Amino acid sequence: AAQGRSDEFIAREMAFRKEAHYPPYCRLINLVISSSQEEAVKDASLRLSEILLSSKMPGEQLLGPAPAPLSRLKGRHRYHLLVKTDRFQDTVDALKEKLKCAEREISRLARKASLPQDGIQLAVDVDPTSLL
Repeated sequence: AAQGRSDEFIAREMAFRKEAHYPPYCRLINLVISSSQEEAVKDASLRLSEILLSSKMPGEQLLGPAPAPLSRLKGRHRYHLLVKTDRFQDTVDALKEKLKCAEREISRLARKASLPQDGIQLAVDVDPTSLL
């Protein structure tokens, strides 16, 4: 694009995105779990992964859990899971129910780690502009 051949750049980028199944060929939902205790974050992200995989929908792919690119930010350890989906509304509807279960599990894990109820936090970012 910087060389004035934006058509070539766009064609290559769109081919890559189609092959890798990235937007605009799917939608993304980034789930970020954070806590001051690294073990609590690992446990919560693994449990969230189990919950999400237990009833995965067709056209849905789960990446992670893995440490977030900025794995520690403002004293909090961060892990993330990325959901790719072809069927966005179906995924969102199912995700709402799965996250209710996940919130109960996260609260249980926080108590187990002697953290306050909000000691493990979950953030949901639909169509993230950055995965940092």
